[in-house]
This record gives sequence, C-alpha cells and structure tokens, in this order.
Amino acid sequence: MMQKIFYSISIIITALFLCGFVIGTQIGDPEDKQLSEPIAPILEYEETIQPYKSNQELYKQYYLLSISSLEEAISSLQDKNQLWTYRMVHNSYKYVKLMSDLAIDDYKSEYGPISDDLKAISLDVKKRNINKSKKNQIKNNLKKNKKIIEENLFWGIVSEWIKQ
Repeated sequence: MMQKIFYSISIIITALFLCGFVIGTQIGDPEDKQLSEPIAPILEYEETIQPYKSNQELYKQYYLLSISSLEEAISSLQDKNQLWTYRMVHNSYKYVKLMSDLAIDDYKSEYGPISDDLKAISLDVKKRNINKSKKNQIKNNLKKNKKIIEENLFWGIVSEWIKQ
C-alpha cells in the first residue's frame, strides 16, 4: 500500500516537471512586450502646484488659502476635530511663509510675528487633550491672526511689497 502511494506521488511530481510546471513566470519572450508611453505628461511637483503664475496671482492665491485655512481651523476646533485643526493651522502657517517669500526683503519682517504665532498655535493644537480654556485661547488667537492677515496683508496694502 505504501509502495503504491510512493509511486503515485513520484509519477505526479515527474509529470509536473516534464510538463513545464512553472510558478510566477510568464511563457514567452520578455522582449515581445513593448513599454507603452505614459498617457499624461509627467510633471514636477512645483509645476502642478504653481503652473507658471505671476507673483501677484500667487500672492492673492496664498492669501485666500491662508484665510480659508484659518476659518476651517476655527470651525474644526469647535467640532473637536483636533487633527484637522492642526492641519489647517499648519497650512495657514505655510501659506503665510509663501506670502513672505514673495515679498521684497525690506517687508519680510511684516510676516514674521504672524508666522511665528501660527507656528506656536499649530504646536499647541498638535498636543493631545487640550482643555476647554486652552481651546478658547487658541480660538481667540486664530481669530486675531485671521483679522491681522485680512487687515494688514491684503493685496491693496502689499501690492508694492511683492517682487516683480
């Protein structure tokens, strides 16, 4: 009985090897396959974010994104979504930094206190278990920074500050 089982198994294994039992490979020449051209053009990251806009257009875009990020941060702070609040405050901080990069060197100091304050707020929001009084303080700071950006950094005032 054991001998029959042994012969059966050895015949099956031999047959599989003779038939070309191959795992994980494809039959045929790999040279037959031709690489297809990508359908969409491959763009650099900067080209997708900034498709050749002037500094004035970029500043206006960053200004609006910064304000909307702060508004979203304020509303998400009330909704107890701390991770989203952190992302929005951090985004606003990054947009203010981008706005300052577009300014002439003499006026870059105007953006410093706001970006420092937003960075500190983002680090505060990143911490877990913020109590209610701290949330109110953060909310007031966000509203204050939003007001400062709206009043002091809108296009009508900073149009002469921007690099050409």
